[in-house]
Amino acid sequence: GKLGGQALVPGVAGTWKDLTDNVNFMASNLTAQVRGIVKVVTAVANGSLKEKLTVETKGEVAALAETINSMTDTLAKVRPAYAQRAQALCGNLKKVLGDGIEFSQPRGGMFVWARLTAPGADAREFAKQAIERGVAFIPGTPFFAVNPDHATLRFSFATADVAKIEEGVARLKG
Repeated sequence: GKLGGQALVPGVAGTWKDLTDNVNFMASNLTAQVRGIVKVVTAVANGSLKEKLTVETKGEVAALAETINSMTDTLAKVRPAYAQRAQALCGNLKKVLGDGIEFSQPRGGMFVWARLTAPGADAREFAKQAIERGVAFIPGTPFFAVNPDHATLRFSFATADVAKIEEGVARLKG
């Protein structure tokens, strides 16, 4: 439904007016809280981690506001590290595998989706060879509900630092 509605009761007085005013006050507070949550969550979804949820509240909504602000702070702290790791992974994949792999630089997240470009390339076979060299990644086929692309790979950069990423990608060269 639409937020922001208010009860309008013509000619109301006494206890009924007090009740109507209280309902309108609660509705107004709830509207402000939800709009604040929408503002921050939308900003985060659009890549901005600078918005904070600032609503006067208590109880569960206060806990939710604290959680959202904490989540945004955490994302702001890890974003530069993930961006650096993604850049290291993509740069090294291109340097080491060249035209043998294609991918898009991720704008967020913790994975790079890639595709082997050689005709008949098989990510599962490439993964087996990589494991023999001490490198692990996931072939992309389990992520397809239908018509899996057997040349697709998913590389994670969530936990390895830049030096480990560089070392791992260098080991992929066969």
